[in-house]
Amino acid sequence: IWADWEKFASYAFNKSHATCYSWVAFQTAYLKANYPSEYMAAVLTSELGNAEKVTFLINACKDMGIEIQPTQVDRSCFRSVEGILQLCRTAKESPEAT
Repeated sequence: IWADWEKFASYAFNKSHATCYSWVAFQTAYLKANYPSEYMAAVLTSELGNAEKVTFLINACKDMGIEIQPTQVDRSCFRSVEGILQLCRTAKESPEAT
């Protein structure tokens, strides 16, 4: 019985992880496709400590047509001066946001 259990365990572990990763990938793709500005804002915020990734992500935003503006203390929703980048939606997505 133990040998059968080991075979199942090696297969089931990989399959369950593959299923979970594919679900996360699906959710990520959905958010990026349907809410690109919000998605990129979240990704940029999560990578603030890594200058190379932030540069890459800013270029990706430009390629996607998402305008990036630096934080402005008087208009920022973050209400801080810590250099957090604020994403603004393009006029196509939300004309009143700019």
